[in-house]
Amino acid sequence: MRRIIVSLVGAAGLALPLACGSHPVGNGTCSDVSGSNHAWLVVVHGSHQTVDRCVGFDSAAINGIDLMKASQVQYATQKFGSLGDAFCSIDNEPAHYASCLPTNSPYWSDWVYQGGHWKSVTTTFNKVKVSPGGGLGWVYTPPSGNPPAPPNPPSS
Repeated sequence: MRRIIVSLVGAAGLALPLACGSHPVGNGTCSDVSGSNHAWLVVVHGSHQTVDRCVGFDSAAINGIDLMKASQVQYATQKFGSLGDAFCSIDNEPAHYASCLPTNSPYWSDWVYQGGHWKSVTTTFNKVKVSPGGGLGWVYTPPSGNPPAPPNPPSS
């Protein structure tokens, strides 16, 4: 199993958020984030604790992996052939695992926020593009049932 753990200080060409730590969605702000555009990362843990980060960027859109890197939220992925990378752990949940995406276990569902609504990601994560003012959402989802959408990102 190939596992990649990322906890970066920055990524080339991306402005980093200044605020760190977890807080409920709605208390976030982009006022201290540089860049001509911004997008949100919203992570909902299995405990329902929510983490949000604002990321600044200067391009017309930001791809999902660059948004994850710039958010400084730790994550681990595993490559699944032509399907691309799967997210095994985000913000240290689960803290330990024997395999990525085990059968009948919780998993991270991913969402894109555009036009005032969350939409489930229907493409490989590496192709996700987030527009200015949009967001990328992750929900730690039980193994059965439909995954719920994350709460809307804070307005800024």
